[in-house]
Amino acid sequence: MIINSRRHLLTCLVVSLSWIAGCGEHEEEGEKFSRRTITVKDVPPAVMEASAKALPDVNFTEAWKNVGADDSLHSYEIRGRNAKGKVREARIAADGKILEVE
Repeated sequence: MIINSRRHLLTCLVVSLSWIAGCGEHEEEGEKFSRRTITVKDVPPAVMEASAKALPDVNFTEAWKNVGADDSLHSYEIRGRNAKGKVREARIAADGKILEVE
């Protein structure tokens, strides 16, 4: 019984650490990006307008900048909840182009 508990604990630890190691990084077309938390107020107007167009019924409360290894801006992610409470998210290029909607 104690051996099974230790195995379970070790398995949980390994899974947790592997999950944490990947947090905050995205990969697209072979390029890696890091997420940097920003306030919704700091999201550029073109990005906010595109987000509102893609998800019109969402109250946005969280935002991130996706930057490359050379600190270049790739895109923004903005997240919020719709009227039914469902979490919705959009990834928008700095010029306002909608890249992804979840």
